[in-house]
Amino acid sequence: DGTYTLHENAAPEVDGVQYDVATDISFTIANGQVLSGPSITVATSTSNAVVTMEDDVLAAPTGTVDISKQSTVGGSELPGAQITVTSNDGLDLSECLVSGGATGIDIRSSVITFTSGNTPATISKLPAGTYTMHEVTAPVGFQTATDITFTVGTDGTITGSEVTAATATDNARVTMYDAPTVVDISKVDAVSGDELPGATITITALSGVNLENCSVTGGASSVSKSGNVISFVSGDSLTTITGLPTGTYTMHEVAAPNGYQVATDIRFTVDTTGRITGSAVTAATADSNAVVTMLDGHSVVDISKVATGATSELPGAELEITAANASTDLSAVSVSGGAEEVEVTASKISFVSGNSPATITGLPDGTYTLHEVAAPEVEGITYDVATDITFVITNGVVQPGTSITTATSSAHAKVTMEDDILVVPEITGTVDISKQSTVGGSELPGASITVTSNSGADLENCVISGGAMNPDIHGSVISFTSGNTPATISGLPAGTYTMHEVTAPVGYQTTTDIEFTVGTDGTIS
Repeated sequence: DGTYTLHENAAPEVDGVQYDVATDISFTIANGQVLSGPSITVATSTSNAVVTMEDDVLAAPTGTVDISKQSTVGGSELPGAQITVTSNDGLDLSECLVSGGATGIDIRSSVITFTSGNTPATISKLPAGTYTMHEVTAPVGFQTATDITFTVGTDGTITGSEVTAATATDNARVTMYDAPTVVDISKVDAVSGDELPGATITITALSGVNLENCSVTGGASSVSKSGNVISFVSGDSLTTITGLPTGTYTMHEVAAPNGYQVATDIRFTVDTTGRITGSAVTAATADSNAVVTMLDGHSVVDISKVATGATSELPGAELEITAANASTDLSAVSVSGGAEEVEVTASKISFVSGNSPATITGLPDGTYTLHEVAAPEVEGITYDVATDITFVITNGVVQPGTSITTATSSAHAKVTMEDDILVVPEITGTVDISKQSTVGGSELPGASITVTSNSGADLENCVISGGAMNPDIHGSVISFTSGNTPATISGLPAGTYTMHEVTAPVGYQTTTDIEFTVGTDGTIS
């Protein structure tokens, strides 16, 4: 029985962790039993009394690591990235120190925040544990990188897949690489799908964004960079633009290649991760950059040949199209639709009009003349050669003008050439006039007959033949006497006529008048 003191002469070091010497503990034994007190657990029926002495950690080993933010191109330090280093275990990092190239340093609880500089950032006094390095925002023109995890061991060593181990002279280093933003610009023939050289293109950022540090490679030529605008001429392969800052861009076609229409502007966006998005964007893959594709359609114009005042096509006209500039090459132009007997040379397009408009595709920019070499004759109607029509194509678009209907979203531009009627042949009818008895049905001679034009048409050019006797034509009236065979009247103009029996043969009654019509096609009804 008595009072005792538990004293720690020296504290241990375990796995690199140094512990502090604990404060002495006094305990008392009375009648063989340990009495209760601070740090004392009295005995039970199943366990002894316990005196518990606790050692505080005196100096836990910490780690020091250099955080390097580099470009994948060149491998130099990349300033301007906002970085966080976070304790995955929620450890208090307030005692850590951040030095080196870091700026904008902030330490809050388990998160260290800083902005990368021209040299690596050095973080010291990191407690043992696991950490995540995260890029909040990348420098202008770069994509944010994937998070990196690293570990500080209980002995202060730094390990991880992206860690370069410490040496006698250098700290351990965690290196995060940023790839620059990259986008391919594709200018494509809408029909063939091939890259289309010769288009003048601009890529424009919002006001205040500087694109002069971007690089333009690939098929582009005549590249220029000024402020927030990059301009170039498309080539036979993709144009690659590297280093576009985060923001929204407009791709604009200033001038299309000859024979093509200027395309509608395209908008695309570079987000904070460097991802390229937009309705005309094909997303990047592991093997290819994101691609912004602009399609150019050929110039298209319909040539319509009609009769003056008519709407239906007039077939059979021999037409040709020539360019005002003799050096314009038309050999690549295609002709479709209703055109017949098509011939295309470098200097001229020739065809014959059909039952639907001719469609001319791929005319280069310039001024053109539609000329009618020969007018048609259709169903006996001869048409006059029309006056030449001039039309202009600018940036692949047919411009407004006389006899020109401009293109819409649903219809091509149309040049309409009208032919006046030169000669209309008169279509006449021929009719046999038969005078018969109601008894027997044979021809009945001796009746005095008149055939009169109800509209007063001049019948002087008509011819009377057959069985007619005593024929006479006076103005709009034909007179004759029936014979033993029918009378034939030819050359009757279109119109309505009345056959009238003036006097009947002896022994017969005059009959009722008969009306008949000569149609515009000469038929009798």
